Amino acid sequence: MKNFYMLLLLITVCSGIIYGQTKKGDVMLSSNFGISNSSISEANSQNEKSNYSFIDQRFGFFTNENFIIGIGFGRSRYEERTTNVSDQINSQNFEERLQNYYFTLNLLSSITDKLKMNYQMDVRIGRGELELNQNSIFGQRTDKGNVINNELLFRFGLMFFLSKRWLLTIDYGAFGFGINKIEGRNGSPDLNNEEFIASLNPNSLRLGLSFLLGKKLKSD
Repeated sequence: MKNFYMLLLLITVCSGIIYGQTKKGDVMLSSNFGISNSSISEANSQNEKSNYSFIDQRFGFFTNENFIIGIGFGRSRYEERTTNVSDQINSQNFEERLQNYYFTLNLLSSITDKLKMNYQMDVRIGRGELELNQNSIFGQRTDKGNVINNELLFRFGLMFFLSKRWLLTIDYGAFGFGINKIEGRNGSPDLNNEEFIASLNPNSLRLGLSFLLGKKLKSD
């Protein structure tokens, strides 16, 4: 959290250096990425470690200087390792790999000429597979399945002009709704889950780099 506020302060201070401007008809090419890790130790000696990573590419069209309609695609990976799960299960590893497709709407609000607030609605359609490996007193077991993971999220963040065409984007926090369906293989049961998503922790921090295409920009 401290690093996030330091980065926000740095961007705000530097926002007087470079001029940025968008207009109707501009096109924005973006690449976003994120990595998060967590570790939990319980009183019963159960330990859980997880990590999540993603990268995506997006194409956005400015319908006016402050509104963007976009599409995109990308990949994500989630892995969770747990030891001392129960009296019978010594450890288990869970891994989920998804191919994601996006539809986005962005509303921008100027803070300065170089810094904009970014409000985003993000529809994600994810398709992929999972694998669960368990080591127990009965031996090793592996279950696999197909995953359908769909989300409707609302995010907020900042868009900072590094130059007239290069932009840095920062998203922090997400609210929305998700539907997760697992289609089991080899006799494994199907699972369905619906959840409300509300995240304001440091792991929700996402960074992106964008390039602005369009007609001749001011001072080009």
